[in-house]
Amino acid sequence: MLTQLTAKLNREQPDNVALHTLWIGDFNRHHPLWDEPRNAHLFEDRYLDAAQPLLDALSDHDMEMLLPAGAPTLQASNSKNFTRPDNVFGTQELRNAVVSCSVKADLRPPLTDHFPIELHLDLSIPATTTQTKYNFRMTDWDTFRKALEHELTRRSIPDTPVLSIVNFDKRLQDITNAIQQTVQQEVPETKPSKYAKRWWTKDLEKRRTAVQRLNRQSYTLRESPSHPVHTEYKAARNRYIDAIRATKKEHWETWLESASSQTVWTIGRYIQMGATDGGQARIPDLKKPDGTGTVSGNVEKSKILYDAFFPPECPPPNIPPDHQHPPPLFLTRPVTDAQIHDTIRRLQPWRAPGPDGIPNDVYRHCADLLVPILGPLYRATFELRYFPAVWKEAKTVVLRKPGHDDYQLPGSYRPIALMNCMGKILSACVIESLKYELETRGILPSVLQG
Repeated sequence: MLTQLTAKLNREQPDNVALHTLWIGDFNRHHPLWDEPRNAHLFEDRYLDAAQPLLDALSDHDMEMLLPAGAPTLQASNSKNFTRPDNVFGTQELRNAVVSCSVKADLRPPLTDHFPIELHLDLSIPATTTQTKYNFRMTDWDTFRKALEHELTRRSIPDTPVLSIVNFDKRLQDITNAIQQTVQQEVPETKPSKYAKRWWTKDLEKRRTAVQRLNRQSYTLRESPSHPVHTEYKAARNRYIDAIRATKKEHWETWLESASSQTVWTIGRYIQMGATDGGQARIPDLKKPDGTGTVSGNVEKSKILYDAFFPPECPPPNIPPDHQHPPPLFLTRPVTDAQIHDTIRRLQPWRAPGPDGIPNDVYRHCADLLVPILGPLYRATFELRYFPAVWKEAKTVVLRKPGHDDYQLPGSYRPIALMNCMGKILSACVIESLKYELETRGILPSVLQG
């Protein structure tokens, strides 16, 4: 199969582009070229005959062994003997690109008899930079409030009515800049690891370090099977495995017990989807709507998803200019500071922010500072008939729809819009006012649900 696949890749590769090929895996073949000499029992004719097709394939495709000979990659569960079923082969073009290729015995995961192999290649590919984020969970909110109060005072932001659109935009920009400046000064930064787990704890980190240290010692002393470090390593590894299982179970049960009317749907979705390795977060090549093929670039994928999520606008209704509308049943009431306070109290913590980077937590912890200057802005949106463009901006996150068969179709995904919280607070206040008017006047039918 490897020979057929490599030949197919060679045929499809342009003539002016060098093909770099790697064969990495558990070949389950033994030979003196890579196994330790002490494993002479693996060099019988039947083992050598089984390895010959692999050697022929390596010769046909000019492949070289990149993992140094004699480095064992497996410790048998029963006999505890070290052998070399795993290997790394590459084309000659890759030889100069190899920075290191070695067995990392200390990184051996629990419940496996194979050792990880670490391969470093210098291919001059620019690495993706991990975006630094603000860790609002570790924020000292008393210090944050004092810093924000200083910023608002320094900018002399008034709490008087807003009389013009120009004044509206300036005051909105001053408030946003003051909050963002305080966030930069007082909120600690964090660079989340792509390997991070929600259930991971400091205790597990200490246990992992101890197991890795004993693993290195056990691997170094593999020629002395009676050394007590092997027993010590096995016992520590088993305790580490049990601690992982217990921690994951405790984290899951704690989350279930704290479920709310909103998170219960997320829990149901997790149970329905079953276990996953996290790979579903990646979007594969998407099929073109006209069926002419697929696209693989991020720009092309974004265009297809945008067209699927946001169809063209419908033409405006053809209403005669002399049409007489019925009188309104009620007039919109001005948003009060009490409404704003009540809306902020209902905001959910630790939610992703919108384009301005200001999450709900800032408003929750600093409501007494912000409500007096937000109130005039919110009331001015009705008096000036003006809704700023920044409150309409959103970051769109693409999520999979569970249970679909083909995730190359754009219809298998759904968007979530992350909007600026300042505009969402105003919308929530207006919604509450509308709900009150509709319910007290009996406008909604009694059979309406949801």
